[in-house]
This record gives sequence, C-alpha cells and structure tokens, in this order.
Amino acid sequence: QVSNFRLLPLALVNRVAMTLPWVELIAGLAMIFGVRARSGAVIGATLMAAFTLAVLAAMARGLDFECGCFGTTDATRVGLFKVGQNVTMLVLALVASIRPR
Repeated sequence: QVSNFRLLPLALVNRVAMTLPWVELIAGLAMIFGVRARSGAVIGATLMAAFTLAVLAAMARGLDFECGCFGTTDATRVGLFKVGQNVTMLVLALVASIRPR
C-alpha cells in the first residue's frame, strides 16, 4: 500500500512498509499502557500528520486507491472521508500529548 502513494523512491518503499507498522504498534502500546504515553502520543500525532499529508498529496494528484489504513479489511479509499478520519485522530493524539498540569 505504501507504494500506491507514489511519494517515496522504490528503494525505500519496502523498508518503510516493513518498519511503519512496528512504529505504530510501539506508539500505540506506549499510550495504552502509560509507559512514555506522551512520547507515544507525539509519535502518533507526527504519523497522523504525515498520513494526512500523504492522502492530500494523493488526492491532489488524482490518485484513486485504497489507502491500506487499518489493514486491507477497512477498504477506505483516499478522499475527504479519510482526511476527516486522520484529522480527528491527529487532534486526539495532540490532546494526548499535552503535558497535564
């Protein structure tokens, strides 16, 4: 699915596709278990910002494909609905990354 966005050189597509799920998993587990939860939230927010920009770039170039977000069973295509989902998760991750007083 990473290659469908056509943002990376072919030499990096496989590396990113193999590494990205692990980064997402570690960030998610950090938030769930409260171990470096803010760090996990910052990583999550950074990833969501990058994913949102990637979807917007694909839309701007007229690409039409299933983004592969949440696996292949989700089957969400790149578009405004996906941007809305991403922005919602970005806001939640930003809220989670704020230092409590």
